[in-house]
Amino acid sequence: MDDKKKAAVYLLMLNRYRDLINERETKTITEIRSMVKPRQPYVEILLKRIIPEWPQIGAMEAIERLVGYLRSVETCEFALTFWMKPEEMDELRVADQANKSILFAAFLRSLGFEKVKVFVMKSGSYYVWFFLNNEEYLFLPKNNTLIKGEEIPKLFAEDSPRYAFSDLSYESFEE
Repeated sequence: MDDKKKAAVYLLMLNRYRDLINERETKTITEIRSMVKPRQPYVEILLKRIIPEWPQIGAMEAIERLVGYLRSVETCEFALTFWMKPEEMDELRVADQANKSILFAAFLRSLGFEKVKVFVMKSGSYYVWFFLNNEEYLFLPKNNTLIKGEEIPKLFAEDSPRYAFSDLSYESFEE
């Protein structure tokens, strides 16, 4: 069978079993929060590869390198819920906004950042908020960019959060 036919059969299977996959990939709040925890073995491997000089280099340079790494991971939205491990994202160089956000938050937590939250927005977008040198930053995984300061409230006014989490906390914004 040629590759085109194989892809068509795989697509047929995915569409047929989409609900089952979504059900099996559903995670509790506790399980999702645990994905952000610091010191995960493969997250540590990636950090040593991306920023081997840490902690001798500055935090902002380290963050810029992490964002550069995430730019090498193509952002792709899947038609179903699908959680990826850091090693799967690294090997395939593809992930959705949710998985990229969780990985970036895990990077920051592993570097010692405590004020880190993954925001899940009403639109379905994901952002990672963090605090550095008395300034707020937001990582946007959809286009792998950082914004800071006054740009953050503007973005949140356009698209309000549903909930935010890290390994340390969970906060719901819905009534």
